[in-house]
Amino acid sequence: MANSNVQQTYVSFVEEVTPGTTPGTPAMLNFRTTDPLGINFSKTLMESQEVFSHRQEENVRHGMRSIGGSLPSELSFKSHSAWLEALLSNDFVVVTDTGTLKPGNTPKTFSIEQKIAADKFLLGVGVTPTQLTISISPSSIVTANWELIGMNFSSAATTLGVPTDVTANEPFDGLGSAAITEGGSAIATVTSLELTINANKSVGGLIGSAGGDTPTDQKLQISGNLVARFNSLDLFQKFENETDSALICVLTNPGTTDTLEFKLPKLKYTGGQPQNNDGVVDGAFGFRALYDGVTENAAIVITEIDPA
Repeated sequence: MANSNVQQTYVSFVEEVTPGTTPGTPAMLNFRTTDPLGINFSKTLMESQEVFSHRQEENVRHGMRSIGGSLPSELSFKSHSAWLEALLSNDFVVVTDTGTLKPGNTPKTFSIEQKIAADKFLLGVGVTPTQLTISISPSSIVTANWELIGMNFSSAATTLGVPTDVTANEPFDGLGSAAITEGGSAIATVTSLELTINANKSVGGLIGSAGGDTPTDQKLQISGNLVARFNSLDLFQKFENETDSALICVLTNPGTTDTLEFKLPKLKYTGGQPQNNDGVVDGAFGFRALYDGVTENAAIVITEIDPA
């Protein structure tokens, strides 16, 4: 029997109507990932506390099933739009060629299928991203790591369906694809940017059920780290004086004018540490994005623009 080949594995998904229930005739979509084996299927353990003279365990049982782990990916235009919606619990509002996404209160879940081999499939239900970390540098493809939670899992010898691609767009990069605006002005001295969107979602347990309850949204926390040449004191003084600022990162689809924009309309720097970057002095400026109740009524706004 031939061994399973990692290059032939994949992860596919379909949005659920009822959390935890796979649609009857699912149209599976390919999840573009760099590690299709990053999902964790696990159970808690229930351990008896009874005391015996032989001092050894006599009873350990399986507890609630859960899904965790992560799906690392290379970020590209519209390849993960449905997952951005699930992360922020809302839908893109599309007007002409522009889709806008802000945090909401409409939970979204997926059924996901991990192919191990032609006759080996692992199914997760009630799956949703709870955290996304985006990393941008001038020498790399833009990466996006999706932390997962889910309600239940099972195995099967047949697939839910051969997946189709969401898009064939090339990944963004941090050299020609990215442009950053800080405090309303273009900034050309950034050497790296990391953005973490943490929805802090949770899955509770139910008596009589091996699976978990519907994922619940908790406080949305957005943080990050901007590293830039220490050519002036502007950024450090914003940290020093606790001055509010704003940040916009625009990623352009290679070879097109399509753009994906992450806008933080109000942020506060939480650090300003000088550091050695290959003999050049950079500043590492940690930040937290805050709710902007004046213009956007949101701490983050994600925009997809696809000009006709």
